[in-house]
Amino acid sequence: MNPTEVAVEQYVYDYIRTCNTESLVAIFQFMECVTLEEVPTDTLHLKYRVTVSETPELLGAELSAEEVFNAEKYLDMTVDDLQMVYNLICDMRNERPTHQL
Repeated sequence: MNPTEVAVEQYVYDYIRTCNTESLVAIFQFMECVTLEEVPTDTLHLKYRVTVSETPELLGAELSAEEVFNAEKYLDMTVDDLQMVYNLICDMRNERPTHQL
């Protein structure tokens, strides 16, 4: 990895580890090309249902918060995916992207 990739990956990872639930859901939906709906539960554990997906087998699937919020899955992304997540986060933070991979 070149220094720019390392800086962008660290920026993405730091944001994902510290952002709010809504931001994590938005990033997950963007990267997985799905729409999620929170499933009411009688516990403190969050669950989400896939309501829109290009992949038929995902439609209606229930995902745990751990599956949606797992920051580790954003490590070792392709350069294109890393750039997309970086750009999305910059948009969410109303910042102008300063790195191009």
